[in-house]
This record gives sequence, C-alpha cells and structure tokens, in this order.
Amino acid sequence: TFRITVPTSWLQTRPVVTSWARDVSGNASSVNGAKEIRALGWANPPMQTTALSNDFSPIQVLWDAKRSVVYLLNTNAQIEVVHVPSGARGAPITLPVSPHSFALTNSGDSLVVTLPGARALGVIDLRAAVRSTVIVPLQIATEDSELLGPFTRSPEAVQVSGSHVFVALVHGLFVARLLDVNLATGT
Repeated sequence: TFRITVPTSWLQTRPVVTSWARDVSGNASSVNGAKEIRALGWANPPMQTTALSNDFSPIQVLWDAKRSVVYLLNTNAQIEVVHVPSGARGAPITLPVSPHSFALTNSGDSLVVTLPGARALGVIDLRAAVRSTVIVPLQIATEDSELLGPFTRSPEAVQVSGSHVFVALVHGLFVARLLDVNLATGT
C-alpha cells in the first residue's frame, strides 16, 4: 500500500464510488467496512453551446462524424447545420415541405427525410457543394375501414439499414404499416 498526494481540486469534480446493498423490501444500507473510492482519470469534456433562434423548433438531431456537424431537423421545412466544436452555422438545407424524421445512410453520404405532406421520402446528397432534395414518391394506397372510412397513411419515422430504408406509415395513433424501400434497386 502506498499513498499518493494529489491537489484538492482533483477530488472536487470526480465521482465517488461507494458500496451498498438493497434488501427485498427496497431498503438500502452501506456495506460495513466499504470505503469511498474516487474515480481517477476523470475528465470533464469541453462543451459548446449554440443559441437557437425563437422561430426554430428542432424535432430531431443527427450527428455526422464524417463531417463533424450536427443536423437539426426543423418544422419549418429546413435542416439546420451546426459545425462542431466551433458552433458555427452552415448553410441550411431547404426541404419542399415540412419533414417529420430523418436518418443518415450507412455510408454517411446522404440524409433520408420523411415528407408526410408529399407522401414521399427526400434524399439529400451530402457530398454535393449545393445540397438539394431528390423526391422519392411512395406508393401508398388509400384504404377503407369500417371505423375510419377511407384513409391514407403518411410516412412518419425512418431508419436506415444497409441499402434498405424502413419507413413507418401512420394514420392517426393506431393504424400503421412498415414500408421497406431498397435504395440500391429503387423498389
């Protein structure tokens, strides 16, 4: 056993690990003879805060490690771009209609966005100097229901896996289907 003397400031911001036990009733008690152990090698990472304007209402956030940017999906038919760690704003990506969800492709070279108002997906090539949205219309049939009458689902949520884009088609709260769009074949 040996002692190391460290500055007091090292101990103030580090978490402490303790031992305790909980019985079947949910009562917790410290373990006899257990010592508090301060975590060594603890670092508080630097943080960057970026102010958003009042007209901005992000509904989803994506991290793009390849470009060191964060994409903020906005209800006003835009995707805001924030560079990390500077917090500088990039040129926003304009969408044709309000989006609901988005995802990065596995390669990280494109964003796939659900566009419920257009009953479509939007695909944005992130490698292009000027980014635009390519619209991929979804073939969504109108259905009939005794309870609901005629209705059409709209694309809400999106998830990418390989060349497949999985889109949740929703009408109201309970009527849903899952659509598989293959980007490689276009089907």
